Amino acid sequence: MIMKIIKLKSLKNQKLKHNISEKKVIDLETRLLDTIEPLLKEMKDTTDRLVIAGTVLKVALILYKADLGKDATAGLMYEVGDQVDRGLLEEADINNPEGQTIH
Repeated sequence: MIMKIIKLKSLKNQKLKHNISEKKVIDLETRLLDTIEPLLKEMKDTTDRLVIAGTVLKVALILYKADLGKDATAGLMYEVGDQVDRGLLEEADINNPEGQTIH
């Protein structure tokens, strides 16, 4: 299993034309979250919020598959699962007071 993960990460790195800086990743994540946040705040129904989250995930998977292929998409899912195991969701305060951002 470890060997396959290393191969997936290598494949992903080979297919990327440019490495992206951490600063740029943070900037892009912030811009996306700032764009989505007002829509999420409008949604009082959990189902509506889940539909939005599912759509964002679906778009990510489609882009990954189109740009990097099926193996790299599987690698993305593994990496996200690993981040969740390491506490990614505990870092997010989903019960934040009114007016605070989600990130």
